[in-house]
Amino acid sequence: MMILFMLANAAAGLFLAWDTWRLLPVQPGPGRQALLVVLMAVFLSASMTTTVAYSVMVYYAALLLAVQLIWRLVKKNWHAPWLAALVCLLLAGGMTIWGMVHYDQRVATHYTLETEKDASGCLVFLSDLHYPTGMTSQKLTKLVKELKKEHPDAYILGGDIVDEYTTAPQAREAFKILGQLDRTAPVFYVPGNHDDQEEGILPPVYTAQELDDMIESAGIRILRDDTVTVGDFELSGRDDYRQHKKDRKAASDLVKDTEKYDVVIDHQPVQSEKVREAGADLMLSGHTHNGQLWPFGYLIHLHPKMDQVSGIRQEDGFTQITSDGIGGWGFAARTAGNSEYVVVDVVPEANAGQKTASR
Repeated sequence: MMILFMLANAAAGLFLAWDTWRLLPVQPGPGRQALLVVLMAVFLSASMTTTVAYSVMVYYAALLLAVQLIWRLVKKNWHAPWLAALVCLLLAGGMTIWGMVHYDQRVATHYTLETEKDASGCLVFLSDLHYPTGMTSQKLTKLVKELKKEHPDAYILGGDIVDEYTTAPQAREAFKILGQLDRTAPVFYVPGNHDDQEEGILPPVYTAQELDDMIESAGIRILRDDTVTVGDFELSGRDDYRQHKKDRKAASDLVKDTEKYDVVIDHQPVQSEKVREAGADLMLSGHTHNGQLWPFGYLIHLHPKMDQVSGIRQEDGFTQITSDGIGGWGFAARTAGNSEYVVVDVVPEANAGQKTASR
């Protein structure tokens, strides 16, 4: 899957280089051919990079193709096509710069959920860090200090804390810093599809077992098809859907004590109906990043298996919350959604039959 994604990006980069080249006012000859080679190198590099150059390329491609479509529809002579390309490039750069600023504006999203059960407490959910994309050890330490102020019953790391571009020292550093949260409350980790480097196009730099050792040595408990009781909560962490959908436990095998407030954590917001039928009260997920780049994030809403792309959904006493994630994959820019962590406060229901949620 990842290889196909990279090949598609490379093809798009090469096409965009050719499309830009033919709009430039350069006379035929060796110089024009050399310019094509340079553009191909630049766009190919941008299509394969893990920097904000990828965001610039995506927006530039969308804007330039839109301009050319309009030009063909109106059937007017285009006297300065290079100027259109320049304007599109400047707009793409501007949107990316705003996305870089917005990416660093991390927020806490609070939800208050009422329950008929004799249960109350607080959970902090953090997913999709993708360390170290847009995150230094200093920034992560600052974030941990903010998370400690929430004083929850438990911290939940909901997957994709690292990814295929993370080195072993960086992964160890990330979990060591996050492990400091256990001085305030126990910390739990649920697997994501990017944490396991075997999915990436690059050769893994650490094994799945080595990753588990890093996490556990930081004082973080792994919930992989496992359930644990913390205060009034029963927390059930599911194995990753993409990699283990055929052999992971069913939600009904994880939700055991329905007298507790049952929370199922699944990195991907899928199979929520099965979770509801199992008797869970709350499902927490991440994975989607709310698309990360506007307006392309709307495409993820068309994904047939994503039950809740972002935010909260409530039905018949069951609540599903999908976080936009605290970071982003591939590059440190976000023009869709917020870089967020989620704080869930569960309180006894004030009036029977009334369920409320605040954001």
